[in-house]
Amino acid sequence: MTGLLSGKVAVVTGAGRGIGRVIARRFVSEGAKVLVSDFSGEQDDAAAELGTEAVACHADVTREEDIEAMFA
Repeated sequence: MTGLLSGKVAVVTGAGRGIGRVIARRFVSEGAKVLVSDFSGEQDDAAAELGTEAVACHADVTREEDIEAMFA
C-alpha cells in the first residue's frame, strides 16, 4: 500500500466484524495505528489479526462512560 496513513492513529468503532473490521484492516495496511473498538466481544480477535499496530477496546458507543474510557 501507499503508507498514506503513516504516523496517524485511527479509532474504528464496530471493528469486531463486517465493514468496521475491513476498514481497520485497510487503515493498518496504510500505516495507521488503530484502536479496534466493538461491543460484540470480537474486538480482541480483530486486533490480534491486525498485529502489533492494533489495540482492542471493548466499548458500546451508546454509553457515554464507554466512550470516555475508550479515549482515556
